[in-house]
Amino acid sequence: MLLSEAWKKYQLDKKIERYSPLTLKTYCFQYNLLLRFSVILI
Repeated sequence: MLLSEAWKKYQLDKKIERYSPLTLKTYCFQYNLLLRFSVILI
């Protein structure tokens, strides 16, 4: 499974669990940072 697919499924799961939009936005920001820094380290 691709990381992007896993993120989409995770995000949908958290929406079902009624996480706030701000929390999901913060998680998305952290996900994007992870992707950026993992590319730099490779």
